[in-house]
Amino acid sequence: SGGEKAIFDIIYPTYESRFRPKQNESDVTVVTLRPTNFRILKVDVLEQSIQFVLDFTQSWYDYRLAWTRDTDATSLKTIKIPEESLWAPDINPISSLARRSIIPTNRRVAEVSYDGRVAKTDPSVVTLSCAMRISRYPYDVQTCVINIGPWIFRRDEVRLQLDTNNFTMVTEQSTSEWVVKDVKMNITQDEDTNLDALVLSVKLRRNPTYYVYTVIVPTFVNCCLCIFGLFMPTDTSGLRYEKVSVEINSSYLISVRVSLGVTCLLALAMLVGEATKNMPKADTIPFLGIYILATCVLCFLATATTSLLSFAHERVTTMERNPPKWIARLLLCKGYDTSLRLRTTSIQARIE
Repeated sequence: SGGEKAIFDIIYPTYESRFRPKQNESDVTVVTLRPTNFRILKVDVLEQSIQFVLDFTQSWYDYRLAWTRDTDATSLKTIKIPEESLWAPDINPISSLARRSIIPTNRRVAEVSYDGRVAKTDPSVVTLSCAMRISRYPYDVQTCVINIGPWIFRRDEVRLQLDTNNFTMVTEQSTSEWVVKDVKMNITQDEDTNLDALVLSVKLRRNPTYYVYTVIVPTFVNCCLCIFGLFMPTDTSGLRYEKVSVEINSSYLISVRVSLGVTCLLALAMLVGEATKNMPKADTIPFLGIYILATCVLCFLATATTSLLSFAHERVTTMERNPPKWIARLLLCKGYDTSLRLRTTSIQARIE
């Protein structure tokens, strides 16, 4: 508009955007930060990184951009100026793996007030490294620390402060796996580099629903079926047969008989393989890994027990000897058939 052009013609002939606003060498530019939006895009546990959208307002005073509202042409309170035409502090997320501005630099504008106050925003997609503790996976809670500050200007040149008046920060998540529980902010000073930094501590909680219904519950059901199937008799006659048998008849047809326990054991192995693909690799075993390991140990013990029982049953049957009484007491069999030879002979005769 005509008013903006008149103000622009007044302040810009002597304005130099390459230099920090200062009237003497001891002047410090105070930049006020106000985070406005934080959105989780992706959390990669394997790479231990987090991707998010961060938007915060930066404001400072530049005395060279002030004007007096004494005429109709200069009566405006604020004007919009391209950001490239202004001096701006180099405040960005520190130690980010990748950063991409949502709005290109040549299309961003800053708002300048008549008293010299400059305000601008720079929404960006940031990928940041985040050390994660996976001991409670998939019921884990992660805390990621985001440092925002200048790259070049020291604390005696640019100082940060946090705007907490009527502060409301919008936290959203674009992924259903993670929920933002809390965001804490404070300004810190690094004594080694003499730089200020805004520290955002973001607490994330994983939603375990997917892992419960796709890993935990199916693994538990398969483990139970595996144990029941291994101990379940394969024949109603009372004799115990091997759990996997291969028979070749006269027509060279192969028939395979697999019990329920062995089938579930194979299904459990497939579930374990799928679950460990997305499991984070670390020096500690997560809860889900302990759970899967426990189910595998139970199935191993069940397999070993049924193998011993089948071996003992075969020895007792072929040698026509009764089992020792301590085994009967161990298996809570107070009374058992002492005429095993006659009972075995009669069963085999019925089978034949």
